Amino acid sequence: MMKLIHSALFLLSVVLLASCSKEQVANNVPEDWPKSLKWAYTPSPEMPEERLNFRKEVQAYLSKYIGIPVKLYETSSYGPTIEAMRSSKIDMATGSTFAFMIAAEKAEVEPLAVRGFINDDGSYRTGGYHSIIAVPANSPYNSLEDLKKHGSEITFSFVDASSTSGHLIPRGGLEENGIDPDEVFKRVVFTQHHLNSVMTIISGKVDAGGVNYTQFSRLVAKGKVEESDIKILWRSPPILNSPVYVRNALPRSLKEKIREAYMNMYFIAPELRERRRELYPTSEQWGIHYVPVYDHMFDELRSLAKNVKTMFLLEGRTGLNDWNEEKRIAFLEDQKALNETSLALIAPN
Repeated sequence: MMKLIHSALFLLSVVLLASCSKEQVANNVPEDWPKSLKWAYTPSPEMPEERLNFRKEVQAYLSKYIGIPVKLYETSSYGPTIEAMRSSKIDMATGSTFAFMIAAEKAEVEPLAVRGFINDDGSYRTGGYHSIIAVPANSPYNSLEDLKKHGSEITFSFVDASSTSGHLIPRGGLEENGIDPDEVFKRVVFTQHHLNSVMTIISGKVDAGGVNYTQFSRLVAKGKVEESDIKILWRSPPILNSPVYVRNALPRSLKEKIREAYMNMYFIAPELRERRRELYPTSEQWGIHYVPVYDHMFDELRSLAKNVKTMFLLEGRTGLNDWNEEKRIAFLEDQKALNETSLALIAPN
């Protein structure tokens, strides 16, 4: 009942705000707010310039709505973002769901909003996506049992140590099926980006890998690859979307203003929604609007992370862990030519 009341009030606020001009949204800034809001993001190799321009449009919208300048900071991966939040150098971040969970453990952050849907009755629900474990189309392996049986011959790729769909979930899927990847497989590597992982699987540079299915389906939608280029051996249940999260130390009134800005974004600035649709052609399945999200909603994923035998990133507040970093860097050095091919493949027509 409370959820429906909250949703009704939310929809009322949307109607009122949507009737206002953007210039009318910003309020007087409370004295305890910072002079600016520092927002970190990790760029994708897919259409990097276009997506940066989109972020700058969102940045301008947020600055206007919240009433203080929002400043963009690019980071190389999730790890530096979390460390920057832990040392209070970054206030807000958008990125991997698992990266948020690590940040909540090590940097004391709070989730505010996530892409989802508004139901006909005014209530809301979060969106979701899937992780897959896949092999090249011509692979002799047809099941996780095959991977286990021939593990001593297999190089397996994950994305990033703090990636949800590119590490946490597929690692959990392997372990649930009796496969400890570090013990069973000949080699485990980290490719840094989902795009790299997709291309390493398709090209046969690795024997199998875990990746976000949406990244693959975007390439299929653009006609860059074929659905038949890979064989999917395992698909995860739906995963809660990546949240917008902020440092706990920010004033409550500012945190709620940021949440409100995201919830009303596509009503007040529908052009941003259209731009997202152009840049992320399969993102509608993740959620059309931003809806509220709270820390307890990630507890199921946390339980999974803590049950994964080798998942050290959620153990204690001892700073960031560079686990498997040496292996990842060594592998990336071997992949420079492949990465150039990948970027050429996904270049805009």
